[in-house]
Amino acid sequence: MGVFHIVVGLGNPGQEYEKTRHNIGWRVVEELVKRQNLSFKIDKKAKSKVAFKEKLVFVLPLTYMNLSGQALSYLLQKEKCSSKDILVILDDISLPLGKLRFRPKGSSGGHKGLESIIEELHTEDIPRLRLGIGPLPEGEQLADYVLKPFLEEEKDKVEEMILKAIQFFECLQKEGIEIALNKLSA
Repeated sequence: MGVFHIVVGLGNPGQEYEKTRHNIGWRVVEELVKRQNLSFKIDKKAKSKVAFKEKLVFVLPLTYMNLSGQALSYLLQKEKCSSKDILVILDDISLPLGKLRFRPKGSSGGHKGLESIIEELHTEDIPRLRLGIGPLPEGEQLADYVLKPFLEEEKDKVEEMILKAIQFFECLQKEGIEIALNKLSA
C-alpha cells in the first residue's frame, strides 16, 4: 500500500460549484478516480461519494465545504485509520494560481473545510496538499471569489495544476514522500 489510505477532495456538491475555485480539490480527486477507471458510490453514513481501489478510499464529502469533517470522522472509524493516513486536497487562496504545497500537519490557515476536519478529528496532524487559487483580487470578497469559476485565461494553468497534483499523488503512493516532495519542488 502507498503512503495514504484515504484521499479527500474538498469542495461543494452540486453542479453550480463544479468549476469554482473552491472545488479544485474535488476536481483532482474526481480525475484520480476517472484515471483509474473507478466510479463513485454514495455512502450515506459517510455523507460522501466514495470510490475504492484495493486499500485506497477516494472521498468527496457531500456535506458542503464547511462541514467536511463530519464525513471524515465516520470514515476514519470505518476504515480503522488515523488522521495521518488521510491526504486532504484543497484550495489555498494564499498560494498563487498553479502553485502546490504539501504539509504533513498544521493549522487550517483560515480554510473552513480544513478547519472542520481539524475540529472533528481533534488534531492538526492531517496531511494536506494545497492548490493555489490566489491571489485574492483587491476589493473582492473572499467568499465571493472562491465560489466563482476560473477565468477563461486561467484554465490552462488550472489544468496543469490538476495534472501536477495527480502526478504528485501517484509518485507519493509509488515512490514515497521524499521523492514526491523533491519532484514537487523541482
